[in-house]
Amino acid sequence: MSKLKVLLVEDNHLSAMLVNKHLESLGHEVTSADNGRQGLDLLARYPYDVVIMDLQMPVLDGLAATTMLRQGEAGELNRNVPVIALTAHALDEFREQCRAAGMSDFLSKPVELEALAQAIDRILEGTQTELPEAVQAEEPVQQGRDVDIETARKRLGIDMELFMTVLGAAMDEISVLLDKCRDALDHNDVNTVAVLAHTMKSTSASMGADKLNQLSISLQQAAKQGDLDQTRQLLDEVILAFARVQEVVGDDQ
Repeated sequence: MSKLKVLLVEDNHLSAMLVNKHLESLGHEVTSADNGRQGLDLLARYPYDVVIMDLQMPVLDGLAATTMLRQGEAGELNRNVPVIALTAHALDEFREQCRAAGMSDFLSKPVELEALAQAIDRILEGTQTELPEAVQAEEPVQQGRDVDIETARKRLGIDMELFMTVLGAAMDEISVLLDKCRDALDHNDVNTVAVLAHTMKSTSASMGADKLNQLSISLQQAAKQGDLDQTRQLLDEVILAFARVQEVVGDDQ
């Protein structure tokens, strides 16, 4: 595979770190931006071979940024550059919007090395003419391991040293997200909880915390439905599940 210039537009530090490491291991040159506006500014000034664009970001989201790119609002330099959508959403939810915006392919968070390599291969070979088949929508499950480090490491395609860095960053991020969830529920703000739980489900998946991931999915669904009592109950369960993960990780270190 030839060395590509890749623009990664992602506001989540953990996800950006993981994708960046994957791209470097594949031999590509990576430039990073924190939101769609920064991404468009870079696209107006420098040539890129591929853009990896998160859908949900502050300032300007990935769908809006890609639409503006295709409309020429960043000039002609990268107007037709392939854009790979990056999201923790099920594709069913955004399939038509991604296609309408002009996105070329799709990656689910947490991004696995093999999946990333295959998406880039499809673009280089010109075989990706439309977004891949929709993935199965997530369903909350009540079973799952507290944390499975080795399975998660192998799935992500990284060595143990890097995985432990990812794990530490994930633990810190979830702790912050839970504090924000508590604050939001103090003001009965289920909309904010839904956004925070969306981030938490991909973060917990990256660290192999199955039960925490499943509860985060349920928490997001309850919050999106506006069910305040169920949201409070599920947040308590998420907090307990995270405490268990902290215990298990502490025992393993």
